[in-house]
Amino acid sequence: MVYQNVIEILRKDNISYELIEHEPVYTMEQAQHVVGGLMAEEVKVLLVRVYKSKKTFEHFLFIWSGDRKVDFKKIVGKISAKRIKLASPEEVKSTLGIDIGALTPFGYETSYPTVLDSTLLKQSKLHLNPGVHDKTIILHPNSLMRLLKRYATVLYVM
Repeated sequence: MVYQNVIEILRKDNISYELIEHEPVYTMEQAQHVVGGLMAEEVKVLLVRVYKSKKTFEHFLFIWSGDRKVDFKKIVGKISAKRIKLASPEEVKSTLGIDIGALTPFGYETSYPTVLDSTLLKQSKLHLNPGVHDKTIILHPNSLMRLLKRYATVLYVM
C-alpha cells in the first residue's frame, strides 16, 4: 500500500524519478552495493518518538544521510522536546504498515512532523526506499524537499 502511495504521489506531483528494481535489501550497505553511488546519497528514514512531556509523545520521521549518524541530543533542543526515542521494529510495522529497512520519507496514510538532514540537499541525487525492500527510487534533492514541504505536517531542516 505504501509503495503504491509513493508512486502515485510522484506521478501526481510531476516528480522526475528513476525506479530501480533489485534483489531485496535490508541495510544501507546492501542498498549501496546493489544500487551504487555514495553513502551520502542513501536516504535513511527513522520513525522516532518525540516526547514533549514525560509520557506524551508524537511520532516523527527523521530523514538522514546514509553516511551520518543522527544526533538525538542535538535535535532535542532544536525541536523543543524532552527526549527522543527510536521506535521499535514492531512499532514501525504497526504505525507505518511496513518493516524497518523499507521506510520512505512520504506516502503514509498519516503525515508526520519531519526532521531533515540538510546535507542531503547538497547531493546531486538521492536514493530512497519506496516502502518495499526490492525497489529504489532515485530523485533530485529539490524534488524530495518539494514533497516534504507538501506532505509533512511540520518540517525541520537541520
